[in-house]
Amino acid sequence: MLPAVLAATPVIWKLGAAVAKGFQAIVITPVGPEVVPAMNAAADKGLKVILVDNNLDAFTKKMPEPTACPPESRPSHSNEWLPAP
Repeated sequence: MLPAVLAATPVIWKLGAAVAKGFQAIVITPVGPEVVPAMNAAADKGLKVILVDNNLDAFTKKMPEPTACPPESRPSHSNEWLPAP
């Protein structure tokens, strides 16, 4: 249990800092359920919390995950590999 809490500590701190600095939103990859209370507290204070890569069902105040740019609006070269320099 202790290692999970230690892994969550930087995320919890960043959520608090984002609220204190007046951020409107934050995009995070939560490290585990230990961060849910901090995410709920931040959302209650008006911070929009957007999760990517991990979905925590216990966090019910999440914003929708950002969507990718649709293919028709990408530059023509965006799906091609560029040669190495």
